[in-house]
Amino acid sequence: MLGGLLTGVNRSYPYISKQGGIDEHNINTLFKLVYVSNFNVSVQALMLLYQISGTKNDFCNRFYQALYSKLLDPTISSSSKKAFLLNLIYKSLKRDNATSRKVAIARRLLQVSNVDDPVLACASLYTISEANKNSVKENDSLKSAENKRRNR
Repeated sequence: MLGGLLTGVNRSYPYISKQGGIDEHNINTLFKLVYVSNFNVSVQALMLLYQISGTKNDFCNRFYQALYSKLLDPTISSSSKKAFLLNLIYKSLKRDNATSRKVAIARRLLQVSNVDDPVLACASLYTISEANKNSVKENDSLKSAENKRRNR
């Protein structure tokens, strides 16, 4: 039932954020849900926290720490929310600016997929490669801009 409520809040959050968003107490409750509840509810809470972290940068590190720790959950292999988790990881990796944090999450995802079924391993590799495409393009454009500046 809690998962259904979080799904509804996830869908309505863009409208809520225009009216002031979610307060600090409710954000702390969402983080507690990530660590205490079952995997499916945790993924829904992380998805909502991802949306909130886009508007409030105060707890961005806390979100990535919760995401990183949730990757070690032993119930990932039996969960029906693997696609939601991989989508969340993809969006998080694309938005994150800290390269070391991106590498750590990618490594943890590969560690988990190593002991899970091959479908998760393939999906993990694809997720990481797609998330890194933008990083490679940005690095190439920065290098070309720097080379142009040097040649002047």
